[in-house]
Amino acid sequence: MVDGDGGAGQKEGRRRRGNFAEVMMGRAKVGGCSNSREEIEEDEVGQRERTCRERSERETERETEREARGRKAKPVAVKVAALSGSLRKRSYHRGLIRAAIQLCEESIKDMQIEYIEIEQLPMLNTDLEGHGTFPPAVEAFRQKIKEADCVLFASPEYNFSLAAPLKNAIDWGSRPPNAWADKAAAIISTGGNGGGERAQYHLRQVGVFLDLHFINKPLFCLNAFEPPAKFDKDGNLINAEAKEKLKKVLLALHSFTLRLRGGKL
Repeated sequence: MVDGDGGAGQKEGRRRRGNFAEVMMGRAKVGGCSNSREEIEEDEVGQRERTCRERSERETERETEREARGRKAKPVAVKVAALSGSLRKRSYHRGLIRAAIQLCEESIKDMQIEYIEIEQLPMLNTDLEGHGTFPPAVEAFRQKIKEADCVLFASPEYNFSLAAPLKNAIDWGSRPPNAWADKAAAIISTGGNGGGERAQYHLRQVGVFLDLHFINKPLFCLNAFEPPAKFDKDGNLINAEAKEKLKKVLLALHSFTLRLRGGKL
């Protein structure tokens, strides 16, 4: 009897252990999928990857928002004084400056161009100077030049040289103290054959003594009369290729101005 009871106890123990194993196996089966050690590890890796990806996406969104706020608050980095040597209302050179202003508004946000009128300036006459003072129109003009970071000259070519109104403005600005000193500058011109290149060369010579620092490239000497049309009847620049060349000049002037300001030449 003792032996018989002992055998029955062993069978009961094996049965209970078998039931326990089945229960544990059942717990390991969820939705009909067996969660082996390999599968559990894969799930953990996948979860970590998803967490990292979500964290990266959130950080990217925050960085984009910071950049957007920075662009909104970003001040004008480069202020440009633009002068046209032609006083004609429908002048192509005034049209070049208008196009430059539009290009900055559209794609060079931290560069601002102000067109400076020069027709109100009297002809240079040192008798008009007082003790360190100038006629009101000259004072206002000189102040505009001083406040600018760089200068954009739109210079037509008359008799192989620059136009008299522009030379007069340059001379008034050069009176002590020299308003042009240590400023970056660029020249754009248009006309017939050569596109004003001889006027540009002469203007560069004038700038040497004034400590103006002209960009050397790219050159902008536009033949206004060679097809296809470059300007409309009101003097507005309408040629896409010419606009792209003008944009390259502005970008070069922008970069050179910042380098000159930072003393990195």
